[in-house]
Amino acid sequence: MSDSAPSPAPAAAASAAPAPTEAAAAAPAATPEQAPEAYVDPLPHCGGFEEYSREAMRIFPMAELFDGARLELKKPINMAPQFVTSHTVVMGQTTGGGAEDGSEQYMFGASYVSQDGSMALISKMDTMGILRAHIIKQWSPAFVSKIQGRVSSTPGETVLNIDLDHKGDDYAAQFKLVNDQALFFNYMQKVTPELAFGAQLDYYRARMHSIISIAARYATMNWVATAKANSDNALTVNYMHKVNDSFSMATQLDFNANSRDSSFKVGYEYLLQSGKFRGQVDSAGKIGMCVQESLIFGIMLQLCGIVDHKKQVFKFGIGLTIGG
Repeated sequence: MSDSAPSPAPAAAASAAPAPTEAAAAAPAATPEQAPEAYVDPLPHCGGFEEYSREAMRIFPMAELFDGARLELKKPINMAPQFVTSHTVVMGQTTGGGAEDGSEQYMFGASYVSQDGSMALISKMDTMGILRAHIIKQWSPAFVSKIQGRVSSTPGETVLNIDLDHKGDDYAAQFKLVNDQALFFNYMQKVTPELAFGAQLDYYRARMHSIISIAARYATMNWVATAKANSDNALTVNYMHKVNDSFSMATQLDFNANSRDSSFKVGYEYLLQSGKFRGQVDSAGKIGMCVQESLIFGIMLQLCGIVDHKKQVFKFGIGLTIGG
């Protein structure tokens, strides 16, 4: 009898075993509020309407290429390190915001960033008397205002832009005024962690003309696909693919149904140990390449090349940035 006495104990233990299993199975269901946290990504993954295809645009270098030589010296003020002055000498042509094409000039710049990073003041003036200024103020984590101005003695070349940006948890809205002659309002809404849609209304006062644009964006960890169409029958499609941590490629297709014109370009970016190499080729036969390399003591070297096979134009640029 003593040998059979312990047998009921395992049976009782077996009958009691399902209880903790059922409790463990019910545990995840008791906290359903955790699911939305994994579903909603922060807004920077979506961004605003103007930057809906920022990953692809970052790869194409053509807007930053220049011909000739450029030297820029940046120096912070010792007594106020948030205040930085710059001296820039440009010789040759440029395609991205600097000297006018074919000019040789000097530009003086000054910038100030508050200690908390909520305000930035940036300005540049060149020897042609053109003043460019930017004022950026972050009033709250969700609201930012921007004022961009270009003052010139030439009639019709003075420009003033005012931007008001608002960012929510899963959306972004922007209002822009350009010289009281053009109004822009856009809105971008995230639908899923990968998918976002947006729309923009452009109104031009002088022509009494308005344009409506819609955009879609689908982003994953390794690739981003975007498309934008407007009421003027223009379509733009972008695709960016991250091959690995160092190499990425991007494509863009533009099509206008009214004129039956289309264009296509392919770009690539390769990250170096202390720099990057970017290039692009388009359907018009134009090739552009740019190498940026960080040297010692805060020196940045930039080499640019532009080849236009159709026009038989060949350009080369070298730039050096010291400090900053």
